[in-house]
Amino acid sequence: MVGVQVVEVPVLQVPVVQIAVLAVQLLPVPVVQPQPQRGPLLMRRPVAGSARPLRTAVLALALPVGLSIGLSGGAASAVPPFDLPAELVDEQGVLAHPEAVQQAQDAYYEETRRQLFVVVVDDLDGWDTPSWLAQTARLSGLGQEDLALVVVTDVDAEPGIVTAALQVPEGAGVPASAVARTERDISAAAARGDADEVARTALAGLRAAGVDRPGDATARTLWWAAVVILVLAVAGTVALWLIQRARTATREAVDRVRAEELSGTLGSLVVELDDALEEAQLELGLAQARVEDEEAAARLREAQETVRLAEAEAGQVHRRRSELSLGPTAALTWRVPPGEAVAELEQLHTLARSTRERLRGLQLPA
Repeated sequence: MVGVQVVEVPVLQVPVVQIAVLAVQLLPVPVVQPQPQRGPLLMRRPVAGSARPLRTAVLALALPVGLSIGLSGGAASAVPPFDLPAELVDEQGVLAHPEAVQQAQDAYYEETRRQLFVVVVDDLDGWDTPSWLAQTARLSGLGQEDLALVVVTDVDAEPGIVTAALQVPEGAGVPASAVARTERDISAAAARGDADEVARTALAGLRAAGVDRPGDATARTLWWAAVVILVLAVAGTVALWLIQRARTATREAVDRVRAEELSGTLGSLVVELDDALEEAQLELGLAQARVEDEEAAARLREAQETVRLAEAEAGQVHRRRSELSLGPTAALTWRVPPGEAVAELEQLHTLARSTRERLRGLQLPA
């Protein structure tokens, strides 16, 4: 208690926090790059192989002492930028529900693997809020993926006066639009004078925004590219199938019309072939009576063989034509695809014509 009274001497009115920080800065500190590891909640991330834990511990002890001595006179204690000893620093107990803020910080880390450091002070020692926060982040060794929030509550001013600043490095991967929106929400919460609401609003906005981790944009681009390629491939396949189907339908329609035409003309050829056979058989009967020598007999035998082959070919034309379709000629139902029917009918046309022409050129004995 005696020590506290001595502090009230005007000579010691220099902010005690500055004296504590100056004393801590005199400690030998090896220059070691901090390693971003997440420690237990409210514990500063350890830095292996350095004197930083000692410095942090001394500063963590010096700050409460300095703040308590500075506040003994009822005035706000000036706090210059310092090395944050934890993710949540509220030495004066301004936050009504610090455990809720801690839980939100932990949830944000679990979702994004990012840390939001929150510090609540009542006097920035003449610094403007963004500069104070930037310097504190530098002294704390925060990395390019670490975020920071300072909430300033001026106990000397009217109750409810709160200001705040948010620092989001580009490497944190938070979209710029989300940062701007979160900053507007933080300003609105600060205007209502609730430090707890400021911290909760910042964490809620950042959690809603999420982060773009390295490679996320590339992965999304590749995913969408794969989707587009797949859609185009399916659409192309369907389009080709529809085109092929349309072409097939068109070709089948053309072949069907052609087959019906050939079927009609083949019917006429068959009738002519049958008439030619009947006439040839009649002429053979008459020629037999005119055979008088061996030469005439040989010619008769050749004519008879020609007629016999013509009868066989005519029978083949009848049989093959009947196998192509069902029903009457006026309502054909093809047993084979129209294209095959067209090819077969064309062959039968050729066979019927050649047979008929041989019968017309039949040589009989004079």
